[in-house]
Amino acid sequence: MKIEIFKNNDFGAVRILKDEKGEPWFVLSDVCKILDIKNVSDVKNSLDIDDIDTIEVIDNIGRKQKANAVCDILGYVNSRDAIKDNVDVEDIIKLKEILKSSQELLSI
Repeated sequence: MKIEIFKNNDFGAVRILKDEKGEPWFVLSDVCKILDIKNVSDVKNSLDIDDIDTIEVIDNIGRKQKANAVCDILGYVNSRDAIKDNVDVEDIIKLKEILKSSQELLSI
């Protein structure tokens, strides 16, 4: 799976990849950073196991690292129980727009 980086001036970067079926997967830590969610593990634990995969990424100094990727992050942000009090509704709306735009721009 090839990782593409979608950059947005408001939020920064989201790493996105396509699986063998062409479905988009988003690096979970990038999405959590956008939403200012500190505990990525809580988000991961609230998602369906089928919506999470471990992928290999290269860090800033060239080392191979493992990262969690999710295919249904919008399902998470749409869940009222899952949204943290510090996540602004406007940020969620912008995130949805960014993810949709990233998919279109990267032809995912």
